[in-house]
Amino acid sequence: MYNGVERRRGDRFDADTLSVDIKHQDTGMAHQRSDRANTIDFNRFGIAIESRLSLDVHDEIILKCTHCKKRISDLVGFICNKNSYKGTCRYGILFDFSANDFMNSREVKSTLENFEQFLAGEDTYNDVQLNRNAYRRIKKQTR
Repeated sequence: MYNGVERRRGDRFDADTLSVDIKHQDTGMAHQRSDRANTIDFNRFGIAIESRLSLDVHDEIILKCTHCKKRISDLVGFICNKNSYKGTCRYGILFDFSANDFMNSREVKSTLENFEQFLAGEDTYNDVQLNRNAYRRIKKQTR
């Protein structure tokens, strides 16, 4: 829960133009829950969202972020804080770069940096569009 002390050290950028879909697999349940979340702010290390899903601190979620025509899928993050607000919950999510090779790839980090630069007002994107399947194809070709 938010206790009035700032936790994130990096700059945050208004992310109302960023579209985020989240998925969560409940422990012990066979189905996934998903939602289109309202984004609050973003930086290359994490994101703050509002969602109708009921999640707990430390839950792992999968995100798909889209801005303009740029998209990155299969981002792994975990809930680091939760705050209920007017029938929804606000979540602070940190991206988990140690989750797998894809999350630790240069391409993912570059794409997140590009999102951050664009949201910060630098109106350019490097031409990167990435999803996990494309990353696997590229990695397989280099082996």
